Amino acid sequence: MKKNQLVAELYIDEILLGILYLEVADLAMGALSGMLIPGENYQRFKNEFQQITESKGLVNSDDFNLNVRIENNLKLEPEGGIALYDFKKIDEIQVDVAGLDSDVISKYFQVD
Repeated sequence: MKKNQLVAELYIDEILLGILYLEVADLAMGALSGMLIPGENYQRFKNEFQQITESKGLVNSDDFNLNVRIENNLKLEPEGGIALYDFKKIDEIQVDVAGLDSDVISKYFQVD
């Protein structure tokens, strides 16, 4: 069933960082965006994520081997990569996934 929101998991390699609730942010750019509900393992990386976010604005695949998985453990393969934003002064963690094929988005989301 297609939805307006997709539940996914964020990983570094095989380490589960938390649960994502993704929505289509920009269909033409193949972009999804959502808030991360951090899991226990997130705390291992939190200080480093915040330092990187504060210094360069985001954490991405240049910093860590981030990957997003959806149902059946399927890894998304975004051409534009994955960005994580964890600012010390903001109590939310945002994750963007950019450059997904439109077929992938239309398979899981209700799009017009």
